[in-house]
Amino acid sequence: MRAGAELYGTDGTSVGTVQSVEGDTAVIVRGGKLYNVPLAEIYHGAVGATHGLVTKLSRAEIQARTTAEVESR
Repeated sequence: MRAGAELYGTDGTSVGTVQSVEGDTAVIVRGGKLYNVPLAEIYHGAVGATHGLVTKLSRAEIQARTTAEVESR
């Protein structure tokens, strides 16, 4: 996985762009905000006409996980 790669949801819509990888987490940027997605939730595959990095997590799930991580600190 490299910075600049696009991450898609299973519905084929863009979830965001990989900014970096920190340990077992990909840092995704979307709309100027950063979100953490566990690498275990990302795979290389095809969704419709889209080929590349895919996550089964929805945007709402990614936002909720990131919010929970920030609040637990």
